[in-house]
Amino acid sequence: MLKPCKKFPFVVILTFIYIIMACFYFSIVPNAGTSDHTNIFSDMSGGYKILTYNDLRYSIYSVKSNGETIEENSETAVISDVAFSGGTLIVMSQSLRTTNMTVYNYLAGTSFTVMLPKSNIRSGLFCTDQNRKIYTTVDSSPVSVMEYNSKGKLLKTHSLNSRIISLFTNDSENLVFALTENGIFNISDDQFVGGEIPSGNIEWNGKYAACGGKIYTFDRTKGFCLKYDTGYQSACFTGSELYATAGTMILCLNDDGSISSSFDTGKNITRLSASNNTIAIISGSELTLLNKSSMIPHEKPEEVSARDNTSHKTPESNPIQQSSIQTYSPKKYYIRSSMFTFGENIITGISQGTTFAALKRNIDYGDYSVSAVNHNGYPVSSGILGTGWQIIFTGNEKENVYTVIIKGDITGEGNVNSRDYSLLADYILGTAQPDDIHKIAADINDDETISISDFYSIYSRQ
Repeated sequence: MLKPCKKFPFVVILTFIYIIMACFYFSIVPNAGTSDHTNIFSDMSGGYKILTYNDLRYSIYSVKSNGETIEENSETAVISDVAFSGGTLIVMSQSLRTTNMTVYNYLAGTSFTVMLPKSNIRSGLFCTDQNRKIYTTVDSSPVSVMEYNSKGKLLKTHSLNSRIISLFTNDSENLVFALTENGIFNISDDQFVGGEIPSGNIEWNGKYAACGGKIYTFDRTKGFCLKYDTGYQSACFTGSELYATAGTMILCLNDDGSISSSFDTGKNITRLSASNNTIAIISGSELTLLNKSSMIPHEKPEEVSARDNTSHKTPESNPIQQSSIQTYSPKKYYIRSSMFTFGENIITGISQGTTFAALKRNIDYGDYSVSAVNHNGYPVSSGILGTGWQIIFTGNEKENVYTVIIKGDITGEGNVNSRDYSLLADYILGTAQPDDIHKIAADINDDETISISDFYSIYSRQ
């Protein structure tokens, strides 16, 4: 008769912990509009950045190891295009007279903006090197590459012999290349090198290039040479490792194209990125962060068909199953409003009679919790706002405190009355001195002085 295994509960607990740590899903950017574009990139330091953008605004989020997303940058700009390569993100936007290139270099931890002359830069045809130079191609000259310095000065125009398909950099050697209809042009060396013509976005690992599921060797004097075609939908490098996708499967490939390990995500993969110890997989509106240790080793190299992956499921022996994957809710911390103006620790643009509830309805504050203290220093949960109220946004291990300022409401009662007139007169006569908050509230005409004209302005508004 078989005896029950006393270690079974302990094994189950360990397996469950492994499941939890193996991978997790979370929505990429909650509340993103249907017109927003979303991309994820490795920042080349072990983490990931999420970029969302539309025609009018872009936001950059940092992804923490627990799935939490923290907004790092958010700018209002007329976005034309974005590009990312080797830990560097470029956001192209248009102003009235200039085309602006904002460059975020995550490896160096720096960012800068280059203002170029207004022009129709071709979509995707711009890049930067490690010397802060910007390279672009415009619609009016599709066979030329313009080279600018970080101050927007045109240094040189490179005239090529055929239409340019894409611009890219080889970060390991800090070289810039143009892929043309006739082959590769080395812009850094100013010479045509020929070679095969890849189709799609090019990813490097310093030794090989991956593009459209194909693997190429590259030489600065000979261009691209096809090493082999993986036959899969897409492929990308992380360090020396090569990953490919086939339907719901993610595959780690050997140098000869055979499979060394795999994992079934259970969802069709639309985008792949990889960093130090994790692989980021986008499936529709979900992002999976997969620990590389969760990949299932293959004892014998085998082929997986990209056309029919239904037979290639995660082996039953693998303890990680879809039903056991833990879901994390991402946290987003930001404060935005189209109705009110947030300055340095103050909120202005609030009308008389505005309630605390109305204020909250007209502010997008992400996952912050919001509380208030009235002008007498008492915590409140409702009421009409007045000058001197403090609105407190709590989250991300800190508090952001903003003081309410309502023009003309000097007493903090939420409306303008005779007591405000009297206090304003005292300020004008010098019999009372306002602090910084009440000075702004009393400066009705915004000329940075308190005078009789402010008294006339407040009286005429009633």
